[in-house]
Amino acid sequence: MRYLTQSSNHSWTFRFQFPRRVRDYFYGQFEYKYSLGKVTPREARSKALELEKRLVDVICRVEDAIDRPSSCEGIELVTCQLVARMKVDMFLAVDAYKRISASPRLQGALRRLMSGKDKQTLSLSAFRDLQCIHKLYPSTTSPDTRAQQMWALISDECLTCQEPFKNKAQKMLVRHYKLMLEARNSLEYFDFSRFSRVLKALRQNAVESSTEAAPGECFEEFEQHPPLKNIAVDTPADITASKAHEREGNTGAVSASEVDIRWYCEQYQTHRNNKLGVRKNSEGVALEAQKTVEMCLLVHELIGVHDITQINVTHADHALSQLRAFPKVSNSKINKKRFHAFPKHQWVKINQGAGLEVISESTVGRYIEKTSTIYSWIRDNFPVQSINPFCGLASKSGGPVLDEEDNVASFSKNDLVKIFSQPIFTEHKIKRHYTKRIPKYSQYWMPLIALLSGMRPNEIAQLKRKDCVLRDDILFFQLSNQDEDQSLKNKRAQRAVPVHSKLIELGFERFIEPLASEERLFPELSYSKKEGYYKSFGEWFKRYFSNYIDLTGEGKRFYSFRHTFIDQFKQRGSIAAVPASIVGHKNGSITYDTYGSKADLATLRNYIETVKFDEVLKKVKPLK
Repeated sequence: MRYLTQSSNHSWTFRFQFPRRVRDYFYGQFEYKYSLGKVTPREARSKALELEKRLVDVICRVEDAIDRPSSCEGIELVTCQLVARMKVDMFLAVDAYKRISASPRLQGALRRLMSGKDKQTLSLSAFRDLQCIHKLYPSTTSPDTRAQQMWALISDECLTCQEPFKNKAQKMLVRHYKLMLEARNSLEYFDFSRFSRVLKALRQNAVESSTEAAPGECFEEFEQHPPLKNIAVDTPADITASKAHEREGNTGAVSASEVDIRWYCEQYQTHRNNKLGVRKNSEGVALEAQKTVEMCLLVHELIGVHDITQINVTHADHALSQLRAFPKVSNSKINKKRFHAFPKHQWVKINQGAGLEVISESTVGRYIEKTSTIYSWIRDNFPVQSINPFCGLASKSGGPVLDEEDNVASFSKNDLVKIFSQPIFTEHKIKRHYTKRIPKYSQYWMPLIALLSGMRPNEIAQLKRKDCVLRDDILFFQLSNQDEDQSLKNKRAQRAVPVHSKLIELGFERFIEPLASEERLFPELSYSKKEGYYKSFGEWFKRYFSNYIDLTGEGKRFYSFRHTFIDQFKQRGSIAAVPASIVGHKNGSITYDTYGSKADLATLRNYIETVKFDEVLKKVKPLK
């Protein structure tokens, strides 16, 4: 199946879905995707047809090998298998060359990567746009070992073959994988003349392999690919000199010896731009990621250090103090002259004379948390030896998600009976979102989760399917702020909270089962920078349940579920009150942290299961 699409920035993309039966030959790849650039519709169709022809040719040869009649002799069957796999690898090699040679952006990314990292620790698989090179030799084993692994897959077809043929076939496999490794290395260092020689050797090796087939063989001689074009790309020897020249001529250039936050921010922005379901502008730029990057870069400008391996807690504290003194600068003419003509790291000093109002404490928290988001993403996707000194620091500045711990009353038993006797819970009268036309399942699940877990409102509202983890037969919520649209009150809020058996009984496990990993549990909720995904739900909860409970007069709100949960432990008079590791509190007077953060899942589940609300939930109907 093929299709041609044009994005909002007028760039054309060709996609081709591989038939299921041949995906193993393409290393499990589901789809082939190629950007055709900003061309006319006629040119896009022409290029797409050319790509489709090449793909169909390779696929037909693979299918020919798969469908080879069982009556054929072992030598012919094995030869067809060998040459089919070689054909696919050659296609991937030429495709990788075309992608790199046609894209200055990819050349720049690869050049920075190869000059700034130790080759032994390099993993191109972490870069979506550079995976085409990684696929040429995705294994970390030697060519000999890889050849043995491949031979083990096809040797069953060669039980009747003579030893000379087996030895020759295995030698050709070893040579093939040595050449594929060399092809990858030559592309990594822009040595295209070397790549051209490797491609010819690959073709010759495949042709020699195919001569072992019987007359009427399933593969004709390989077609000659167009000669590789020479393009102006720096060789490895030129890279160091080029970087040195950049440093001399431009103080803002990225140093080859640094692990520069600016380069990682570029990669983060590209990653988010390629992600589906993210709000973007007309040019395809992910808006939330753009704001995250801007905030992170300002923090590093205030620190004065861009090498992430050198950033420590002292730098983070300095950034916090600078942000608290950072002025609110409008775009008025006087401010453009007074502030905008100077680098932002000088604005704090300039404002000592100007006396403008400084940014709010919650805005300071957003800067810190967005920077922490970038660092968490780097840690998860790159083999960089760095810490995240910004993690949990947002709580010192007020943070973007404010807790409502103080001045909130718990729900009484009578309150809970009124809440969970509403048709939402007893008859599943759940309304649909007026534009998205999807059920508002948050109205059913969020109060139940809050009552039976003690989680904070936005911790529940921002849950994604991947945050619901099953380990050792225990289903639990893995709370984190790794994604840019997720936030937590403090570092201690990153925790695992077992799912109460009552939730499973009511159908929670069935509810999350069909959801994709990145999909939010409650997509009907809209995002707010100040209150996350909870804002609209909180407004609805207050509006709906004020008809049955005097929420305002009694100082009660959705947050009261959390207090009610904690009260379950306090009212028992037990020495071991609710473990802080469940509710995400720091050690102190609010809770007694008997087991601390090291409490295992089984222990936490046992604590969760001591919470009983059977009486107030007896009318709640399971969601199917």
